[in-house]
Amino acid sequence: MSSLDALAETLRQLFEARQERLAERLIDRCTRSALTDLMVSHYHRLPNRIPYVIRQRLHRRNAEGEKKAGLFIATLPPVFNTWCNEGRRAAIRSVLRELDDADMVQLSAQPKIDPEVASIMREVLVYKMGD
Repeated sequence: MSSLDALAETLRQLFEARQERLAERLIDRCTRSALTDLMVSHYHRLPNRIPYVIRQRLHRRNAEGEKKAGLFIATLPPVFNTWCNEGRRAAIRSVLRELDDADMVQLSAQPKIDPEVASIMREVLVYKMGD
């Protein structure tokens, strides 16, 4: 379990739900190094469209866009809040299961997390502690 696993799962869920614009915003907010690592370590596990979009977004990224990029964990709350409003709680759980404990702590410290998303996070943490 790692941030890269969670990033791969998040992108897979976004493309599966045909939320390409949200996926592009997520890609734009991730660092070049995280996306490059994802392409190296998860290339064969990603649906074909995802590596293509990542390459295109990185190719178009300028220096200012690179400055705005940050930690993947910080990009999750808007995605989770959107999914929560759409009733896609299973997608939230599948991404949360891929995060390690340190990432879960970082995510819980992020502002603007929907209370229902926070509840799902607690549920996943309890489940992980039971394993």
